[in-house]
Amino acid sequence: MRVLINYATYADQVRIHCLADDARTVIAPFKRVSSLETLYRLIKYVGGDPDQYRTEIKTWGHGGCWADVQPEHFDLLGIKKTPQSLGTKSGRSFGE
Repeated sequence: MRVLINYATYADQVRIHCLADDARTVIAPFKRVSSLETLYRLIKYVGGDPDQYRTEIKTWGHGGCWADVQPEHFDLLGIKKTPQSLGTKSGRSFGE
């Protein structure tokens, strides 16, 4: 499933949350990640390319990256809702 992983750094912590492929439907709650290095490893592990976002993360401290997340990695990101469980097609929000 294509997922947008949003991240933001606050002081010494990093927070993430995931959106469906429509970039609006929230599919996971906010989670804390212990460091930027952990964020890079997490992005790589779930199917993203952290090298593509390193400069953005260090420069701005927030942003998002796309990853093709396999179902076995949903728990790691806290994903509890899928497009099928939301009753939508491919992650589209209800208003469309």
